[in-house]
Amino acid sequence: MKIINKNLVKENKIGTLFFRNASSKEMKRFLNQSLKGKNYKVIPNGFFISCISKNNELPVQGWKIHVSGNSTNYLSILNKVIETISPLNISFKVVPVASLYVMLSKDFPREQAGKFITIYPQNKIQFITVLRLLSRKLIKYDGIPVLTDNAVTKVVSFRYGAFEKIPLYDTEGDQYYGIYNEKNNVVEDRREIGCYKPDWVEDINYGNVSTNIELEDKSASKMLRKYNFVNALQFSNFGGVYEATDKKTAIPVIVKEAKKYFGGKNFENVHPQDIRYLRRREYNFLRELYSCGFTPKPIDYFKTEAGDYLVEEKINGITLHEFKFENPIYYPNSTNEDYEKYVYKLSNIFLNIYHKISIINRKGYVLNDLTPNNILYDEDQFKVMAIDLESVTYVDEKIDKKLIYVTPGYSKLLETKKIDDNDLFSWAACLADCLISRAQLITLDRQIISKSLKFCGSLYGGWLELCGHLSDYFANYNSEILTKQVINDLELIIRKGNYASQ
Repeated sequence: MKIINKNLVKENKIGTLFFRNASSKEMKRFLNQSLKGKNYKVIPNGFFISCISKNNELPVQGWKIHVSGNSTNYLSILNKVIETISPLNISFKVVPVASLYVMLSKDFPREQAGKFITIYPQNKIQFITVLRLLSRKLIKYDGIPVLTDNAVTKVVSFRYGAFEKIPLYDTEGDQYYGIYNEKNNVVEDRREIGCYKPDWVEDINYGNVSTNIELEDKSASKMLRKYNFVNALQFSNFGGVYEATDKKTAIPVIVKEAKKYFGGKNFENVHPQDIRYLRRREYNFLRELYSCGFTPKPIDYFKTEAGDYLVEEKINGITLHEFKFENPIYYPNSTNEDYEKYVYKLSNIFLNIYHKISIINRKGYVLNDLTPNNILYDEDQFKVMAIDLESVTYVDEKIDKKLIYVTPGYSKLLETKKIDDNDLFSWAACLADCLISRAQLITLDRQIISKSLKFCGSLYGGWLELCGHLSDYFANYNSEILTKQVINDLELIIRKGNYASQ
C-alpha cells in the first residue's frame, strides 16, 4: 500500500503512518493511536467510525460542525481536527478512506455528501470556539460543499440537528430520524438541501471567523450573465443538468454540471481527478461529432471554482423510453392498423439510428452508452439524436474501462473487453426495449430477452421475422444476424408501409 501523504507523519505528533487504501480496521487503529490517553471510545458504526468521549456525555441534539475536504487532503485535515478537538474531549465521527470513495460516487445521497467528519460540541460556547479554531486552521484547504449546511470556509460548515438517532417511520414504513422540539415532542430532523434550521432554535451569532469562500467567481459570474437558468432537469453527486436560455437570443440550451472532487477512486490516474475529466472529454467529442448530425451542438464551456459547466444545444423530442409506450402491445384492444403504424414508425427510427451510428463508428468513435433514455426522437422530422456523450471513446483508445459509465443491459462493456461493436449491441437492446415490455429483472438475461421477443413475434405477423431475427441475435450475439437480417427486416417493413400508403 502507498503512503497517502509523507507530510502526515510530520503533522501527527504520534507519528502514525496512514495508508491510501485504508480499511475501517486501519482507520480505527489510527484513531486509537491518535486518541491514546484521552479517554475516548472508538467504535465502528456502519459507514462511519464514532469517537465518543468518556468524559462528556453526548448531547441528544444541538449545533454540529461538519468538516469536508477531498480525496487528497482528507487525512491532513483529519489530523488537524483531532489536534483541535481531542484536548477538549469532544465526540466526533469520521469516514474511513474506503467509505470516502463511496461518498464521492455518483449515486451517494447528495444531502450526505462531503460530511467526512462530524463534530458534536457540548454547548453553544464550545461550538463557537471550535468553529473559530477550525476556520483558522483549515483556511487553506479546499473541499466539497455540504449542501445541508451553512458554510464558514470551503471545508467547514454547520447545522442544527440530532446527535443521537431517534428512529421514526412514515406511513409507508420508511425510516427517518427525529429531533425534540420546544415542547419536547419528537418531530422530523429535516436533513435536506438548503440549510434548514428548526423554527424553535434561535439563530446563532458566531462572530467573525476566517473564511476562504470567494464572494465572486468570475467564470461563474460570466456564465450567469450570459444564461438564465429556468429549470433543473436532473441531479446527482456528479452535478446537475439544467435548462437555460441565452439572455441575448432567447435560444434554449442545456447546461451540464461536473462538480469538483466528485468521482471517487476511478479518476486517480487522470487529470483532473474527478468527473470534470469526463465532462471535458464530452465537450471535445461533441465538437468532433457534431457534423455527423446525431449529437447536440456544443456552445460554451465554463471552468469555475466549484466545477465545470458544458453548454450545449437543446434538442426537442421525446425519449425512446417515452416512445415505446405507443406500442400496441400495452393496450388490450389494439388493432392490426395500430401495430402497422407503430412498427412502421419504429423501423424508420431505428434505421435512422443505425445509419448515424455506422457513420460515427466508421470515423473511429464508439458511443458506448446508448439507452432509451438518452436518445431523443422528433416525430415531425423522423429525427433522432443522442444526448449523452460522457462515455464516448475512440475505438482503439486505451482507457480504463472504469471511466466508461454504461447502463447495465444496454452495453457489452460489462462482459467483454472489446468495444468496437458495443454500439450495435446498444442499438439492438434499445430496439428490443421498444418491442417487448422489458422488466428490470430481465435486462441482463439475454436468453429471457430472446424468448420474450419470440413471444412478441407471435402477437403480430407484421413483425414476426424482425422479432425472430432479433431473438436469434440475443441468443447468439451474432453481429452478422443483426446487420444483415434485422436491417433487411426493418427496410422491408418500411417498403410495405410506403406501398400501403400509396
